[in-house]
Amino acid sequence: MKNSYELGQDQFDALLGLFSADRDEAGEKYEQIRRGLVRFFQFKGCQDPDTLADDTINRVALKAADFDPSKNIKPVSYVYGFASNVFLEHRRTANRETSLGETQFRSPENNTNDEPDDMKTGCLNECLEKLPFDDRTLIVDYYSLEGRKKIELRREMCERFHCSATALHTKVFRMRAGLRGCITECVKKSS
Repeated sequence: MKNSYELGQDQFDALLGLFSADRDEAGEKYEQIRRGLVRFFQFKGCQDPDTLADDTINRVALKAADFDPSKNIKPVSYVYGFASNVFLEHRRTANRETSLGETQFRSPENNTNDEPDDMKTGCLNECLEKLPFDDRTLIVDYYSLEGRKKIELRREMCERFHCSATALHTKVFRMRAGLRGCITECVKKSS
């Protein structure tokens, strides 16, 4: 990850205080939560789950003083809320590092034409670049995985955008229709 979140003793003490007033019990809970975070990131398919778990814990520690127990939020849920954000940030970073030409973004309508795939891929990249960053990230993420991982990612996207699966699908469908038109125009100009 790009950012480094360094902890001081005060932040670490606040983190342990979040888990329990008893220092030994807090230490045990810390270890349990850290192991759970590592499994969480492994399940998500991350290459370095230990680093992401540590990053999550460091971020929680920096905000532990802001935790309000009167809101009836369990500290573990608070930590996993941070973990979800760290995961999404990690995915965005990974997507930026992957060139758009390597992205598996295909629609059946585009594959029936006789134009070479390189031309379509170039036009796709050009049209994607015209989209606002958030829309481009949304559509690339939407089509980036397959199988169970795709289902889980789309569920997370619905949570992130506070919308239903139908609303997300409709938004992507409309964006895809716009991209299809842009790609068709681009291919015509390139021919």
